[in-house]
Amino acid sequence: MNIVFDLGGVVLDWKPKLLIERIFPTDSDRKKIFTQVLGHPDWVKMDRGILDWKTATIQAARRTGISEELIRNFFELIPKNLVPIPDTLNLIREIKEVGHRLFILSNMHHEAANYIEKNLDFWNLFEPPIFSCRINMVKPEISIFQYLLDSHQLKASETVFIDDMQANVESAQELGINTIKFENAQQCRQQLKNLGCV
Repeated sequence: MNIVFDLGGVVLDWKPKLLIERIFPTDSDRKKIFTQVLGHPDWVKMDRGILDWKTATIQAARRTGISEELIRNFFELIPKNLVPIPDTLNLIREIKEVGHRLFILSNMHHEAANYIEKNLDFWNLFEPPIFSCRINMVKPEISIFQYLLDSHQLKASETVFIDDMQANVESAQELGINTIKFENAQQCRQQLKNLGCV
């Protein structure tokens, strides 16, 4: 079986609320970061690889009235706070030993993708990762899942996609890919077991 993992919230811990609370001192600024940065179309443009952090920082500062320095600090700390979830890594090693092919399909900015590729050490468990920024497609677009299948010559019926976002799971299902909505490693292991993968 081909097993495809999302990164943030599945393989890597991603808790933006804690990071935002650390960097931005006021509730007003924190709300602006959630709604006008994380929730703004520019965030998707960065994931798609068509907007760099420098330009995004300038635009976000103008939009929110928050200093460029604070927003730049936020962007720069994101990849450093993407740390592996031990229980998920244990699960990944377990299913790798069984002989399944493992893949990564992640929405991620260029700067974050480059940082984690350089600084994390689990890449040998996976086929070369697919980052949204490098192919100019983002989840939950159907095209990115078709790209996954085509680029690795995978059959949808022999592929399992694991993600913590419902919209991404639903898009993969439209192509006939088996899916697991990730909640935690234990729940994921049980669902993989149900599919005969563990």
